[in-house]
Amino acid sequence: EFPIPTDSGRGNFVCKKDGDYWILFNKSNGTKIRLTFVDNAPPYGKAKTPELVDVKITDYCPHGCPTCSQNSTTEGKHAKLGDIEYYLQDMEVFEVAIGGGEPTLHPKFASILRGFEYCGIVPNFTSHNIEWAHNPEKLDAVKKHVGKFAITVKDRVEAQHAIYVANTF
Repeated sequence: EFPIPTDSGRGNFVCKKDGDYWILFNKSNGTKIRLTFVDNAPPYGKAKTPELVDVKITDYCPHGCPTCSQNSTTEGKHAKLGDIEYYLQDMEVFEVAIGGGEPTLHPKFASILRGFEYCGIVPNFTSHNIEWAHNPEKLDAVKKHVGKFAITVKDRVEAQHAIYVANTF
């Protein structure tokens, strides 16, 4: 026996059924709990649908990082907001990892974050850019709608700035 978590009506938990199992997802910290009420249910294997999906919203990036696995460049293009919204409608996932290119430079970055959250999907992102933290609209959207974010740094100065930004949350 173990206690089932509660969030006292705050709306942090969502769940979905996957075969004989229920998956409880804590939107505030990303924890997933799988449980079943079926006697002698087979061990939980592979999920029928993804629980997390990587979403590339742009191929534009001005940083030229040598370790970029996406081959993003300053010639890259941003995904159209309508295309992103179209795919949002059918996603049965708990969370997304938003990337690119440099996702925070997408002109509709704040709207995209709001859209995912509106659809019940927790957006997370990785960025090399920390200038978004100085943009009130983007900063507000990150604080209100994002589960977690990661910042890539190249040196000690960037690391100190990133730590300062992270500590504002």
